[in-house]
Amino acid sequence: MRLLVYVLSFLVVTVFGYMAASYFLPQRVSNLLLTGLYWASGVEKKQLQTAIGPINYLEGGSVKNSGETIVFVHGLFARKETWLHMASAFSSKYHIVLIDLPGFGDNPLLPDTEYTYQNQLKNLTVVLDRLNVEQAHIAASSMGGQLAGMLAVQQPARVLSLAFIGSPAGVPTPQPSDAENYLKQTGNWPILAGNQAQYKARNDFLLYKEPFTPAAIENTWMALELNRADNHKRILELVASQFTEEKPLLQIAGDIKQPVHIQWCQQDRIFHPSGAKLLNDALPRSQLIMLQECGHLPMLDKAEDSAASYMGFLANLKNTTHK
Repeated sequence: MRLLVYVLSFLVVTVFGYMAASYFLPQRVSNLLLTGLYWASGVEKKQLQTAIGPINYLEGGSVKNSGETIVFVHGLFARKETWLHMASAFSSKYHIVLIDLPGFGDNPLLPDTEYTYQNQLKNLTVVLDRLNVEQAHIAASSMGGQLAGMLAVQQPARVLSLAFIGSPAGVPTPQPSDAENYLKQTGNWPILAGNQAQYKARNDFLLYKEPFTPAAIENTWMALELNRADNHKRILELVASQFTEEKPLLQIAGDIKQPVHIQWCQQDRIFHPSGAKLLNDALPRSQLIMLQECGHLPMLDKAEDSAASYMGFLANLKNTTHK
């Protein structure tokens, strides 16, 4: 009985201690939890010094595993950890690199002009060069999909294959999405967050069902995003206006000669799923997978299914002839 009391007391103290630390020291608790998560996922957090500032990234696996590298490229206002659950499935077979794009995630903000697509591509190239990534499979999400498509066209020797994990930017859809309708009705972008309530509403637009994230981590990321709210508004307006100057992904799709894997969720509220067939038809060598019960970010909503689908695509590249 005394032992049971001791055990229960220890658990109570531990739980309340964690809750108190999460509230008063969220950054320290977040770093501790993330370190454990990185280890469990088979990756290590690293930082690269470049001419455009420090670049934070996660690296796992080894080129000895398969001789091939997968680079995971997140979307607008996302971060490298977006890929963590899904990408961990690849660390035993591939060399994997999950980057915070320059100017995003844990990296310092850049001048607004650096967020044009061509400048983002230039900065991404700087990172790949410094990482000695001469060839890689590129898995990309949302805005990262537009960048990945441009990379495949402008630097074809560097890109072995493309994977759009979730709908990519640059594909005008026949039917408007919930996000487009919201913008027309309110004049506000649903993916911008200036306070805690807007942050939660933004996640509701992005995700079919929000996955569990420890409070200390979520609060740390939210605080960083809210502190950058004014910058993010300018960046979003710049990126959205780029398609008057930059050819969107759908227009350059015919020039992408690499095999392409497309995962598009039926419940995507950011880019309507009616765009999936348009993109698939425009690409010379593509495979389209429509996923159910997931939103704009299948690597979070359906991590296991998303990973299995992409793994199968990579495994069959040499033996399967896409359309």
